[in-house]
Amino acid sequence: MSSHDARAEVIDGARAVADILGAAPGFYRPPHGRARRCMSDAAAALDEVETLWDRSAIDWGWLGTSSRIGRRLSRVAPGQIVLMHDGANRHNRPDQLLAVLPGLLADLKRRGMRATALT
Repeated sequence: MSSHDARAEVIDGARAVADILGAAPGFYRPPHGRARRCMSDAAAALDEVETLWDRSAIDWGWLGTSSRIGRRLSRVAPGQIVLMHDGANRHNRPDQLLAVLPGLLADLKRRGMRATALT
């Protein structure tokens, strides 16, 4: 993807989020966690903070089974940002993620943690 098109993706994505939520996003996650200078600059120009994750649910492909996702998420530590996917596509497995989320949230609560939005 050209730098011009990549910048346009960031700008169009921010506009789409703002249209839905009624407020501009404050954070930007580069696709696949691979930062490109042109995209990072576009996000910064929109006052978005580039944010990555500390732990991935790996909720995709053949690794994305509920038992494997559950084991990975059982190791979440305080303050970690966890990457999860909610959209089904060729690779993502939101059905498997959803099967473990209630148990994960209960476990976090038992350990004195809670899921929160980035602010």
